[in-house]
Amino acid sequence: PNTGLIINQHGGMEDKAWKKILELVPYLRQAGCRVDGIGWQAHIDVGFEKDPVNMLNLAELIDWCHANKLSFHVTENNVWLKKKRKDYQAQADTFAAIVKVLLEKRKTGVVTWNVWNLSDGDAFSQVADKDGSIFHRDFQPKPAYYAIQRLLENPPPVK
Repeated sequence: PNTGLIINQHGGMEDKAWKKILELVPYLRQAGCRVDGIGWQAHIDVGFEKDPVNMLNLAELIDWCHANKLSFHVTENNVWLKKKRKDYQAQADTFAAIVKVLLEKRKTGVVTWNVWNLSDGDAFSQVADKDGSIFHRDFQPKPAYYAIQRLLENPPPVK
């Protein structure tokens, strides 16, 4: 009874996928099923945040969750950086944009953030030709680690 039941969605911020999730929650609740939160498996590419629709959809999804007494969780976050183009600052910008939106929503309800794999050398990394984590193979922090740290130390105002 004290375990949260989360619907965990994989994908980007595609309208069709999220529309189905938003329809599923009231359907399950009407059927007497418990739903405590929504999760997003955020396996995204560098530059995801440059499409303003993505960030707007993320913010609106969190608002919808909180308005419907649901927590919101980024259950798996990595930002794919193709190994041939190691723009670690662009990767940091994308990670930071996701965390920033979560921090802006921190007072309206529960938000959580988790990374998918700890390092690029992680045995669980599923995409061998891309880097997606906040640590290099030798567990040295990438710029993303520091960008996230700065946000956590100086969070943006609540929206």
